[in-house]
Amino acid sequence: MNQTVRAVRAAKIFCLNGKPPLDDGVIVYDNKSRRILSVDTWDKLRPTCKVTNLGSAWITPGLFNCHTHLELCGGQALAPAPDFCTWARQLQSTPKVFSLPAIQNALQSLRDNGTAFVADFCGGKAQTVYELLQSSGLHFSLFLEYLGWRQPKPRPLWQKKTAGVSVAAHSLYGVSPQAATTLHAWTREAGTPFALHLGESAAEEIFFENGSGELAKMLGGKLIPKNAKAVGCSSLVLADSLGLLGKRSLLIHCAQLKKKELGLIKKSQAMPCLCPRSNAFTGTKTSPARMLLEHNIPFCLGTDSLASNTDLALWNEVLFLIRDLRPSLSQIFDWVIRNPARFFGLENELGSLTIGKKMIFSVLPEELQQLV
Repeated sequence: MNQTVRAVRAAKIFCLNGKPPLDDGVIVYDNKSRRILSVDTWDKLRPTCKVTNLGSAWITPGLFNCHTHLELCGGQALAPAPDFCTWARQLQSTPKVFSLPAIQNALQSLRDNGTAFVADFCGGKAQTVYELLQSSGLHFSLFLEYLGWRQPKPRPLWQKKTAGVSVAAHSLYGVSPQAATTLHAWTREAGTPFALHLGESAAEEIFFENGSGELAKMLGGKLIPKNAKAVGCSSLVLADSLGLLGKRSLLIHCAQLKKKELGLIKKSQAMPCLCPRSNAFTGTKTSPARMLLEHNIPFCLGTDSLASNTDLALWNEVLFLIRDLRPSLSQIFDWVIRNPARFFGLENELGSLTIGKKMIFSVLPEELQQLV
């Protein structure tokens, strides 16, 4: 018997290969390369290697968590806030603690929750975070996040053209318009995805529309220059006017999205990344998910950080989001597997449980089994 061959048996396997799920299925894989060797029903394969029997579990391909901030794992837990600025003040007043054990625990929790890929956003200590991600066993994209209105300078990981690394503008109030377009140009030249937080709060939209509100009071003369003027439009319209929308643009949150703006996203093929529990934690109780579904606009999901969420479990994000929706299980698989696999160009590695792909799976929560 080949000592490196292993198998996993489950009551139902969603391979996402265009065929119905396998009842009493089994996946045989090479434990060294973690590549899938064969997939079929137990009766057809009956492998003689070591088999892990998951019993009544239903399994899916590994999940894509498309927005985290691992560097915020080590800080003091914050309380849910009635609005974004109240939460942001909490974050500002809390001592920042960069904790290697906390990040390692977070990475372990991602693996335990069946995560195959994580997109992490890092403002500092990027080399350390990169090394932790490299050794985590997860596929990843590390976005070097820029905050501040000065023109950006390339950071070491970007200068070295490090695989799996890209850049992000924190937001369109967190960097200048010129800085945002510079960062976007870098990614276009390098062929990597671009990302920015967009429409996370009502305060952000008020600031862009008329230059006033709590965000202006909190950050005016500090992060935002005193002479910064209102642009008279939403953050999404501003992003479009700056040429930041495109099929490689990841738009984090989009919690303030208006129905009349959906055409901008659809035309540009940008990918909204919704973080519904984080938005609720920071005072935004509504989600654009229903609008996006009704207009057939693909999106993905992220948990955001432990500073605005209770865990990094993507299935919990799904369970929270669908309380007021009636999606099919196939639509949910689009959000957490198929759409992000396509966006990040990982369809040949992840996104389905088929021969040759990585053997990373997730256990479907029982609450979602009723959608079959």
